[in-house]
Amino acid sequence: MINSASRLRARTLLRQYAVPTVALGVFAGVAGGAALGIWGMARRTSTVYDRLVAYEGAATLSVFACTEGLDSATIQANFLELCVDFDYADIRAFLDESPGVATSGRYTLVISGVAPADHPERWTRQLVPVAVDAGAVPALGTPIVVEGRLADPSVASEVVVNEAAAEQFDVGIGGWIIITPYLKAEFDSAGEGVEPPQGRPTAVTVVGIIRRPGDLAARLGGASIYGNASTVETGPAWYRDIGGSAAGCGTLVAAPLKLA
Repeated sequence: MINSASRLRARTLLRQYAVPTVALGVFAGVAGGAALGIWGMARRTSTVYDRLVAYEGAATLSVFACTEGLDSATIQANFLELCVDFDYADIRAFLDESPGVATSGRYTLVISGVAPADHPERWTRQLVPVAVDAGAVPALGTPIVVEGRLADPSVASEVVVNEAAAEQFDVGIGGWIIITPYLKAEFDSAGEGVEPPQGRPTAVTVVGIIRRPGDLAARLGGASIYGNASTVETGPAWYRDIGGSAAGCGTLVAAPLKLA
């Protein structure tokens, strides 16, 4: 217990040094609040990737298939015909009838040259994610829309880009870029990325700038195998528009599962 003399001394010191005491209290409060704020930020930062993955809600199941009954040597010699163009009709029918599957759809990565509309010669080779079927659009998940909106899958000329692509091509909402896919016959040269693609150039407009978990991973651990973190995403209408003749890295079926 504090005795009467101690309490009297405390009141005297408080009156004598009122301003410094209040200032010290305010400083302590601010410092304590800042410390708690930094701790809270660190805690949220440590879970940001997991929270972004949960928000995106992309399919947890992907299926890659080739023609059955063939040996590996035959598949390797005819990979494009047997695997890349596999239609998945039976597999999709099975998935669509499964009670635990919400939807399904094919998607692929088209090897393309992407360039600013005003400088088509400044193309860079990229893997362009494409939802081949409408069912693959929700299966690929919902990205964070930083600016603008998501593209309409039924409009071939609408695309979304991530922040790295917007910066690389110096393009904003309403800006145009050119996507030129490599043809299937150029599969080998597409892998080298030295010669420009010979597919049909398509001018597309950017309707949204997005952010996905892969964008955070690219910032932390480097870019893709192509050394480029920028991404341009297209949809079924664009894939139909180019006639499905593009060189890709295989077609898969994405099937998000229903949550219990």
